[in-house]
This record gives sequence, C-alpha cells and structure tokens, in this order.
Amino acid sequence: MGEMGKNPKECTVGCIKAGSKYVFVSGDKVYEIKNQSFAALASNAGASVQLTGDVDKDGKTITVSKIAPASK
Repeated sequence: MGEMGKNPKECTVGCIKAGSKYVFVSGDKVYEIKNQSFAALASNAGASVQLTGDVDKDGKTITVSKIAPASK
C-alpha cells in the first residue's frame, strides 16, 4: 500500500489497473483467482470477505462462486 492508494480498496484497485490480478488471502495462504472476471471481485476489492469456491488440485488456485461480506 501507499504508492497505489490510501486504503486497501484504493491500493487493490490501483494494482489491478496496473496489471496485477485479484487474489484471495486466508491466513498465510494466498490463492490465485482463476475467474478474474467474476463480477463481485471489483466491488469487494481490499475488503474482508467470506469467499466460496472450488480449489484446484494444485491447492493454489480457486474458482470463485460467491463472495459475501465477512462476519464480524
């Protein structure tokens, strides 16, 4: 953060515009998101979410089927 924006959403959006891809972070695990065009990715960029999807056999890539705000 910092160079691309003042908060997590601005930073994420800036990185995406610069060519980066969306990822999902869970604890110390980072999953590449296979379906980068999933509609809810942009609106939830930089936010804490509950993500539903299928993890590929490689254990590194996820295909998103649902995103919801994280419960508090």
